[in-house]
Amino acid sequence: MPTYEYRCSECGHPFEVRATIANKEKGLDLVCEKCGSKEMQQGFSGISFVTGTSGTRNTSFGGGGCGSGSGCCS
Repeated sequence: MPTYEYRCSECGHPFEVRATIANKEKGLDLVCEKCGSKEMQQGFSGISFVTGTSGTRNTSFGGGGCGSGSGCCS
């Protein structure tokens, strides 16, 4: 299940929400736990994949930057 990052537009409190893609598309009814505001800004973080049966997280995208041989810089 994807995790979405949000920040309250009123007080700046950051938080995460786990929701199915279907529920996200329908619209989430979010309320800041600090100030009660419903004004939110969605953030973005890297994408991680859970592989194997051990539950180990492999961050495969996001934040990798440009390194030698990465192919993103010419």
